[in-house]
Amino acid sequence: LIGLAVTLLMTPLYRASVTLEIAEQQTQVMEQGVGNVEPQENVDAEFMATQLGLLQSRSLAERVARQLNLANDPAVVDQGKPQAAREQAAIGQVARSMRAEPVKYSRLITIKVTDPNPDTATRVANGYADNFISSNLERRYETTAYARNFLEKRLAAVKVRLEQSERQLVDYARKEGIVLVNAETGGSSTSGGGSAGASLDSTTLVALNAALAQAQNDRIVAQQRFAQARSARSTTCSTASPG
Repeated sequence: LIGLAVTLLMTPLYRASVTLEIAEQQTQVMEQGVGNVEPQENVDAEFMATQLGLLQSRSLAERVARQLNLANDPAVVDQGKPQAAREQAAIGQVARSMRAEPVKYSRLITIKVTDPNPDTATRVANGYADNFISSNLERRYETTAYARNFLEKRLAAVKVRLEQSERQLVDYARKEGIVLVNAETGGSSTSGGGSAGASLDSTTLVALNAALAQAQNDRIVAQQRFAQARSARSTTCSTASPG
């Protein structure tokens, strides 16, 4: 009888779960001075541990609480507190209610959210999944943007050096009375010898141009994926059941 009475007096808790598939993307690394872009392999166990840590981070809990406006939800936070206190209380409630568990021998992570309100549990679980996907896409977009800016700066510096070298070459040829004839291949010939190959600066300039075009293309693809992920919520599946 005592056990039955305690059970009836307990607040029922509901658990919503969302399963995410973590797709590992290889990092592109450019060797300085060479211009080659090669993939860098990541250790699978470390990668999954990193993703799990990002899921459990307080910054992600803040994004979820602010997106769902839980600070102004009377079912989650006491509205008698100041706004700042309500926001911190909502973030803490979201962080305490969530638990992320990796599925063994897979790239799956299950997000479980427990709350007395089944609707709140479902919203928070979906919010975690949506914001985790969005934050990953934002990080990839920022990485691509950084690579693009880096390549643009390198390209500008190489152009400056190439122009300086060309001016010095023209001045030297004019001073020594040497006639320079541009070849179709981009080299040059003098009155006293054959054609010379492309300079190191021009070769680097071509490589940087190609790498810059690839970085711009990657940025466009990442931006499209980010827009699609924000507009489509069918990538996550949530269920709410008594727990």
